[in-house]
Amino acid sequence: MEVNFEGEISDTAVIVFTIVVIILLIFGIPSNTLFLWTLLKIRRLRIIHNTFVGNLAVADFLITSYLLPFNLVFLLNKGARLPDSLCRFNGMIANIVFCSSVLSVSTIAVHRYVKICHYSLCSRIYTKTSVSLIIAGVWIVGFLFSIPLLCMEDSLIFDPTMQMCVFNRYVSQSYSVAYLFVCLFLPSSVTMVCYYKIFVFIQRHKEKLKFSWNNGIGQLRFRKDVRSTKSTFVVFVLYLLMYSLFGVLATFYDEHSQIPPEVHATSVYLAYAGYL
Repeated sequence: MEVNFEGEISDTAVIVFTIVVIILLIFGIPSNTLFLWTLLKIRRLRIIHNTFVGNLAVADFLITSYLLPFNLVFLLNKGARLPDSLCRFNGMIANIVFCSSVLSVSTIAVHRYVKICHYSLCSRIYTKTSVSLIIAGVWIVGFLFSIPLLCMEDSLIFDPTMQMCVFNRYVSQSYSVAYLFVCLFLPSSVTMVCYYKIFVFIQRHKEKLKFSWNNGIGQLRFRKDVRSTKSTFVVFVLYLLMYSLFGVLATFYDEHSQIPPEVHATSVYLAYAGYL
């Protein structure tokens, strides 16, 4: 299937995207590697929140350490091409990681909501077994959504506008909408609701909790949870901003739409920037 673009990206765009990929590699690989190494090395850091963040870091690491180097090679050598089998494999990996990454952000938000708004239930809901199942479920959902790509012709292609192998989101708009609903819009909505309820809870109970704890330990824990929630909320907002253009193009444009190739490429590189 031929996607109706107006040609490959310009030489200027190639230079810009090359710089973007290099920046992503420089900052993405060390930061995710350091976090995962620290989490594995220091036992006291293996709390539930960090476990979910670590799962997100794994998804980010796969993008920055495996897929982005291919981008850089193709951007520097526009004549380079991958074998079809490896191209399809890379496209499926990108599809799985994208879904798993957004779902991981949602699991972090749900955990923060339970821990702050329903603290007494947190230890009963989040056990070692349940956390393991949640993390496994995140990757299983991404994997299940990659299976239909093997059944659709031209679903994974080499995209000249990006110089990389990607899911051809114009081959089936119904699949693209379903994928984005489950892997982007639904988890993003759940995440937004969780943070809204958290901040409402904090405003309603801040003064009450402040005067009900006379030993200071509860206040310290509460302030720590609030700071952690604010930081994860910022991460979610950045993810949402980075993925917004990709979501709009994939949902409302099809193969007959006249989209400048630079806009198409920018939508995916912005999504990749969210993995920093």
